[in-house]
Amino acid sequence: MRPGRPGLDSLLLFVRPGDAIVVQALDRLGRRTSALLSLVEEFKEQGIGLRILNLGLDTATSSGQLVLTVMAALAEMERSILIERTKDGLEAARKRGKRGGRPPVLSAERKAEARRMREEGRGVTEIARLLVVSERTVRRVVVAECP
Repeated sequence: MRPGRPGLDSLLLFVRPGDAIVVQALDRLGRRTSALLSLVEEFKEQGIGLRILNLGLDTATSSGQLVLTVMAALAEMERSILIERTKDGLEAARKRGKRGGRPPVLSAERKAEARRMREEGRGVTEIARLLVVSERTVRRVVVAECP
């Protein structure tokens, strides 16, 4: 079993020797070159073909296997570059004072109001209804500061 790949696991249980697995793009099958190549080798050992539509590639031929190896390496490199650029962009945004993530649902004033209502003895459900937020949001605000 491959962690996080239940669809692929189901496919491998279903496919039989002589069948061909058809995927739209190489990245739909795997991200890392080593994982892709071991999967292709597993297919080959079981007599299963692989066709990649956007590359016009069939691994049943030796030239197809060569192209697959090169394309898998390029796809892995492209993914690494994308991850690196994303990290650089997030770091640059932090240096400019930008903060990622979802904005807070409650302002400081509304948090104080939630705490005040809780101290008055109102229930979490009632506070959530009055502030039009989830009970979980209210709990995060009031339970953390009120025992």
